Amino acid sequence: MVAAPSDGDDVAYLDNPLQGTVVERPADVPSLRQSWESVGAEAMSHGQTLRMISEAAEAWT
Repeated sequence: MVAAPSDGDDVAYLDNPLQGTVVERPADVPSLRQSWESVGAEAMSHGQTLRMISEAAEAWT
C-alpha cells in the first residue's frame, strides 16, 4: 500500500504474517510502487482466479 499525502513524500506499508513495516525513504517508495505495479499487471482478474482454482479443485477430486 502506498499513501500519497498532499503535504509530503509518499510512504509505503508492507506487511507479512509476522509484522508490518512502514517505508518512508524517498528512494525506496518508487521501487516498491514499480514492483507492485509489475505484479498487478501480470495478475489474473478475481473471476479468472476463482475459475482456475475451481478447475484445479475439480481435477484433484
